[in-house]
Amino acid sequence: MNFLNKCIALAMSLDSRGFTNKKAFVWEKQLRVLSCFGNESILPCSNLLKSEHHGGHYCGGCGCGDTPYTQLLVYGKSYSKLDYPYLSCPLKMPGFSNYEPANPKEIEENNRKTQIEIYDIMELDKIIVSNPDPSDVEYQVFEKMAKIKSSQEPK
Repeated sequence: MNFLNKCIALAMSLDSRGFTNKKAFVWEKQLRVLSCFGNESILPCSNLLKSEHHGGHYCGGCGCGDTPYTQLLVYGKSYSKLDYPYLSCPLKMPGFSNYEPANPKEIEENNRKTQIEIYDIMELDKIIVSNPDPSDVEYQVFEKMAKIKSSQEPK
């Protein structure tokens, strides 16, 4: 990604956050976490780097560096990089705004992108993300569904 494209991506991310700290949908952030950190069957991204100064992780592929503002996950009430409604990934992975489906070569190699694309969407809710935006309509629906499901389970 050249310098101009990085500037454009940053401007689009900042604009998507707005003045009210809008956030990505919960499912979108969960998919981004899977794309970056992997899970027990999907390896973490090769661009994922451990912060030497901020106690978290950041993307070494996007060129933003290790700053407090580039930490991918921040717990509590802080805003993390994966919270931005618009967010680009240098590998164009699932969950990111610039996502591009796997090409035939990637499918043949069964690489990380392909593994994430065929991941069971129902398993996404096992990925815990912090601080969902309570105005997120999808979050409210998931919360209601969870309450209904728990009320129907035998006691």
